[in-house]
Order: sequence, then C-alpha cells, then structure tokens
Amino acid sequence: MQEQSLAEITNVLSIDELKQFAKDTGPCLTISSPARIPGGESKKLTSRLRRQVHEAEQKLAERGYDLSAIQVLVEPVLQQIEKISDEADIGAESVVFFASPGEARHYWVPRPLDETVVVADNYHIRPLIPILNRDKEFYILAIAQKHLRLLRCTEFTSQEVAMPDSIATNLRDDTQTRKPDHTMDNRVTPGPSAGSSVGVMFGTNTDKEDRDQYLHNWFRDVARGVNEVLKGSHAPLILCCVEYEQPTFRDSCTYSNLVEEGVIGAPDSFKGGELHKRALEVLQRHIDKRVDEALKPWDKQTGEYAKAGVKDIVKAAYEGRVMTLFVADSAQVMGNFNELTFSAEGSQDIKPWDEDLLNAAALQTIAHGGTVYLVPQNKIPENRPMAAIMRY
Repeated sequence: MQEQSLAEITNVLSIDELKQFAKDTGPCLTISSPARIPGGESKKLTSRLRRQVHEAEQKLAERGYDLSAIQVLVEPVLQQIEKISDEADIGAESVVFFASPGEARHYWVPRPLDETVVVADNYHIRPLIPILNRDKEFYILAIAQKHLRLLRCTEFTSQEVAMPDSIATNLRDDTQTRKPDHTMDNRVTPGPSAGSSVGVMFGTNTDKEDRDQYLHNWFRDVARGVNEVLKGSHAPLILCCVEYEQPTFRDSCTYSNLVEEGVIGAPDSFKGGELHKRALEVLQRHIDKRVDEALKPWDKQTGEYAKAGVKDIVKAAYEGRVMTLFVADSAQVMGNFNELTFSAEGSQDIKPWDEDLLNAAALQTIAHGGTVYLVPQNKIPENRPMAAIMRY
C-alpha cells in the first residue's frame, strides 16, 4: 500500500460520513481494536478481530436476533477481516469497523483505541470525536533567512507547497530586487544660498536598520504569497521561525487563521519530523483553546436550556436543536431512546438493548449539523456528564 494510504483512508472518516451513519437503521455494530499489541502469534490483529466478532454474535443473540439476522450483519465484517493483512503496514494505531444490515466499513485511525464491541441503535463514535475535531489539514510556514518553505500537513503527513514565482524563497534574493524603504529618507533640501547643490544625505542608517527593513519587506511579500496560495482556505497556519522574527511576520500577515502560538526556533534545526511534531502540539493547544471559547456561551443560557439534563439533551439532539455538545470523556449514561414516545429513558440495570445515551446524543448532534467536543469531566459546567448549547 502506498505511503499516503493512511491519510487517504482516515480522510474518508469525516463529519459528512458520520452524518450518513446516523441514517443507518439498527442494529449497529461497532468493533474497534488496536492495530498491534505486545504478544505472540495468538494475539495477531485478525485473530483478535474474529474473537470480537464472536462476542458481537453473542450480544446480538441476547438482543433477540436469530441466526440468519446475525449472519447478515457479521458476514461482511468477517470478509473484510480476511483482507486486513493487506493493509497491516500503513502505520495506523487502530482499526474500527461499522456494520449494519447491508453495510460494512472499516477505517484505520491514527489514535490508540481500546478493544470494544458495541451493539446498539447507533454506532459508537465517542472515541473518534477528538480525531474528527482535529483539523484534517493545516499548514506550516517555516521561515529562515536562507530558506522559506510552506508545508501542507495532516496529522501524519507533510508535503511542501510551491510559493508563487514572484516570491523570493530567501532574504538574499529578495534584497536584489529592492532597497529598504527608508534609504531615500533622511534627506534635507538646502535653501537658496546652497547654490546648485540638490540635497545632502545624512549617514544615520545602520546596517541593522537596513537588515530589519529588508526583512520586513520580504515578510510582507511572503505574507502576500501565502494569501495567494491559501486563497479560500480556512486551514490553520502555524508559523515557525526564530523568536525575534515572529512579531515581524505577524504584523505583515493578514491570513485569517494564523494560529496565535507558533513554533519557536530555526526551522532547519529540527530533524527527523521534530518540526511536524511540535506543530501538532501547537495545533492541539489551539484546539483546546477553541473548546474553552466554545464553552463560554453556555454561561449565558438561562431557563430550561441551562437546566437541561441528559434526557432533555438527548431528545433535543434527535430534534436537531443542539448546536454544540460537550461530552465528558470519562462519563457514561446507559439507557435508550424510544422512537415511539420520542423520549430518552435511563436504566439503572443495564439491559441488552441499552446504549450509551451520551454517544447517541453525540451522533445525532453531528447528524443535524452540530459540533461535538469530548472534554475532561471537570471542564463541563457543574461537573455534568454532558452539556449543550441549544439553537432554540
């Protein structure tokens, strides 16, 4: 399989894809497994997945499905498992299967997932929310005075993008085509008694001032080139350069999604993927900040919205009224959603047909165009298992 395969496969697992998932009628089977675990031959991925399929068969039987209905659901999964060894070297950390009557899909994901087998009315998508919320594409602008690079990146790939031909790729080339703006300043025009003299240049410009002005001019051109390349894009742009140059470029850059924090250091000093790794760390902090910003409107909700509990939020999610949903990463509330009464019902004693109501709310929120964040429990207002910002 080609080197880009993991990126191509995981890009399919998108918000739009999950919107389609929500239309699948149950039972919905979700199987996830880490791609590799320490151990011998008996712990190979295909062997573990077959064991998980057997566990799924038992769960389906407990829900009252007969043998023929079970086979319709699991047979396509088994067929895909047999082919999975062909994809074993693509570098993914986990694999996840989704199956419903007549449908079976699997995806490799760049995150560790626990071994899980879930049979419910909705696919189990909670562990995938952080992957879906991460920007699928971002850019790194690596600026050194001797070399400029613009990199288009995903979580696990990076590829250099050509800048416009009119943009110099280093400071030296740029200085060949211009003079610092201030070199024509600092002149004085003499009065009539000066005879034929037309002006005097004061020698007040220092080499450093010239260099700073050259750098400012070049950065202004680079910023223009970035805007040209990224026209129409809203992907995050992460700046990498030495610390004292960061403010100079930011003053020139008008790109709408320049990430506030940058990677500090000379780009060429980062070896072996270190620049990409540091940019991902910056991107994650950017996402965390975005979550904190998204939580702020919740404080302004009043009345029934502010008091909404799990059952109310699940019902609102099915109705398409949830704009933003915050789900605690460690919480679970078991129950089911009754389509006839259009209401959520919690369960003290877990029954075979129960599912995680937080997961159901998440999938339905996504299906109706809302946004879902998986966050630490202590970040959710009043330490609730989930909270929501309603559309109406």
